[in-house]
Amino acid sequence: MLKARQMGFSTFTGGLFTADATTKFNRNTMIVSHTAEATKGLFNMYGLMVKKLPKQLQPATIASNAQEIVFNTKDGEGLGSAIRCLTAGSKGLGRGSTIHNLHLSEYAWWENNKADQLNGLMQTVPGLPDTTVIIESTANGFDHFKELWDNAVRGENSWYPFFCAWWEMEEYVRPVDEDFTLTKEEEDIKKRFDLSNEQIAWRRWKIMEMNGDINLFNQEYPDCPETAFISTGECVFDKSKIIERINELEKHNVKPIKQGYFRYNKQFISEYQVVMSDIEFVSDKKGCIRIYEEPVENKPYVLGGDTAGSGADAYTAQVIDNITEQQVAVYEKVNVDDDLYAEQMYCLGKYYNDALIGIETNFSTVPSLHLEKLNYPNMYLRQRQDTITKQMENKLGFLTTRKTKPIIIGGLVEIVRDNINAIMDVPTLRQLLTFVKNNNGSGEAQQGEHDDLVMALAIAYGISSQQRSALPEAPQEKTFLDTHFNLNKKRNDGKGSFIKW
Repeated sequence: MLKARQMGFSTFTGGLFTADATTKFNRNTMIVSHTAEATKGLFNMYGLMVKKLPKQLQPATIASNAQEIVFNTKDGEGLGSAIRCLTAGSKGLGRGSTIHNLHLSEYAWWENNKADQLNGLMQTVPGLPDTTVIIESTANGFDHFKELWDNAVRGENSWYPFFCAWWEMEEYVRPVDEDFTLTKEEEDIKKRFDLSNEQIAWRRWKIMEMNGDINLFNQEYPDCPETAFISTGECVFDKSKIIERINELEKHNVKPIKQGYFRYNKQFISEYQVVMSDIEFVSDKKGCIRIYEEPVENKPYVLGGDTAGSGADAYTAQVIDNITEQQVAVYEKVNVDDDLYAEQMYCLGKYYNDALIGIETNFSTVPSLHLEKLNYPNMYLRQRQDTITKQMENKLGFLTTRKTKPIIIGGLVEIVRDNINAIMDVPTLRQLLTFVKNNNGSGEAQQGEHDDLVMALAIAYGISSQQRSALPEAPQEKTFLDTHFNLNKKRNDGKGSFIKW
């Protein structure tokens, strides 16, 4: 549960688990919170729920102290169930126990390697029906909670993501008078989420209460998941436009029209030549290629690629329509060999009408050289001065430097600002949100995040000038008069020869 503050989800979870512990045999419930004070508060809440049950429904209790309630008698009879409360970071947290209901409160604010603690706790919950684990938390930047959330949204783990915005809380309103006017930002938010002036007034009041810190408000009282995980650095791109675009795509359930990878045969002609044949697209829900728009005959396309280098980033590629600037396809895969990546690029480029391909060469030149070996017909060339001859020479691939990076990122900033609807891929948009300015003023991924999709898209737009940006003119049938006029024009210019009809 990703939520705003004070919305009652801890109470809801407490009610759910207390009902289970007090009506079933041998059910163990564990609550883990981020601080000792919070743990005490939660335990008191669970205890109050038990205490307020009608007498005839209250199970026998053998122990009730600051950490646990055991539903049993001294003679060993009773439900045999228990509720225990612990603080994150406690020694031996959950070890030796079998837990049926696990409530992890404010997980994003746990200390001391929360991922390891979660892994240990999850081993205590058997993979059986009628067992439940609920994590409820406000956001705390880019941490393991965000990683869990993002993977859940993508369907890449076993968690179910549930979000509740501040404006879904009926109590979050304040009265307004006749002179109440909205700022441009407030007008946009009101329209985006269909809010009342009373809700906007509450939002304004709460921001003032937080000393005007809009980032803190968005973290504590998010209006959508993207605003919850506010980056601590200054985002390079227009956050509001990105968030609005993500909301729009998700509202209309915009997904790739197909997803998969290319299958092909290849034949080694020589050490320097490989022939690809029998290329076909294979549908696969977990495939590395996401297609958003099929190629249109004769349309010019551009493919920008970013290799993983030595970090944890993925191999990526972005394909854009060079007339409309529309993002039409995305490649994203972790742990792939350079040559196999290049072969998928070959297939993807051929699929999009021999798209212009430019792949970053900072960490490896293998993909570009392999494409040359495959005899790909449309490769991006950069100019470089030979250190010895001082002559300018053409080199394959895109080199990201202190000079070229600001240029391509600047171009992508303009796309986000002026043509955000061209971007169709939500994972790409999410990376744009976490691309921040560092101490040197240069853009990079927020710590713990990735920027491979951002860089591939920036490269695609950055190299697009080497690809045509219009459809080829259709050949027109020439009439006798057209031909005669042109021939006479040539002859009169002294550049043609006389032809007798």
